Amino acid sequence: MIAFPSSVRVWLAVGRTDMRRGMTDLALQVRQSLGRDPHAGDLYVHLAGFAGTIQADAYGGYEGLIRESAAPGRNAPRIAHAACWAHAPEVECIGKGKAHKPYKFGVKVSVATPIERCKGGQLVAHVAALPGNPYDGHTLAKVVPEITRQIGVSLQRVVADAGYRGHNGPKGQGLSVFTSGQKRGVSNKIKRELRRRSAVEPVIGHLKADHRMDRNHLKGRNGDTANALLATIGYNFSLLLAWISLLWACVQNVVSENQKIKFV
Repeated sequence: MIAFPSSVRVWLAVGRTDMRRGMTDLALQVRQSLGRDPHAGDLYVHLAGFAGTIQADAYGGYEGLIRESAAPGRNAPRIAHAACWAHAPEVECIGKGKAHKPYKFGVKVSVATPIERCKGGQLVAHVAALPGNPYDGHTLAKVVPEITRQIGVSLQRVVADAGYRGHNGPKGQGLSVFTSGQKRGVSNKIKRELRRRSAVEPVIGHLKADHRMDRNHLKGRNGDTANALLATIGYNFSLLLAWISLLWACVQNVVSENQKIKFV
């Protein structure tokens, strides 16, 4: 258990609370109702009408609240305890729109890959952390110029999922943006590329599962950016090393075959 200084005050918010809101918004609710500074170091607890997981630092006092929340005849309590991001107020609640996972806590990350698969594998061309939980379609104005500066070539076409409808991509630069489910102005070639868009999904899965993008242990928004970059660098290098290993094996095979022919 973490021992809190005697100067720390614990405030209980008894009004109706939406726990999907971020730490900053919840602290603002307490400030408005109690007149307290949300950054004064106080500890805020929001429990009214809540059933689910409490995300708070390891404070043993929550265990009693969790035990009391267990209704008679139920095996599991109404409130569960999980270590949280109370020390990281920049974390946002991101709506997923999925029945099994309606939302999750973290920071949005934009991942861009080439439409055509590279010979060395599906490499990541650009990655960027997007703090503030922006709408997906409103990130193109920032991401597209960054990709252009990074690769040194102007983009002609962007293929994105349906969440990018109503985008704010740069105009007047010969750039076309197509989203999943779009019907107007879609040729057979664009249809093939829209089907190819799903190739980015396993890349995101590898970044999260194999290269630690799913859990960031670095502090602050600079840490979010660094974690996304490091995960992408590790992923790209893993593909390059695999390609080099295959190339080296082919070279060794050719050399051994030539030696056999020579000695025969």
